[in-house]
Amino acid sequence: MVRDWEGLDASSPALLSYGFGLTNALRFRAGPN
Repeated sequence: MVRDWEGLDASSPALLSYGFGLTNALRFRAGPN
């Protein structure tokens, strides 16, 4: 379990930044429309 959490912590920033960019893209597309 500890190793899994360490892996999640290591990849967390990338996933957060990817999710944030994806949300911004969806908002940008939904905004003008």
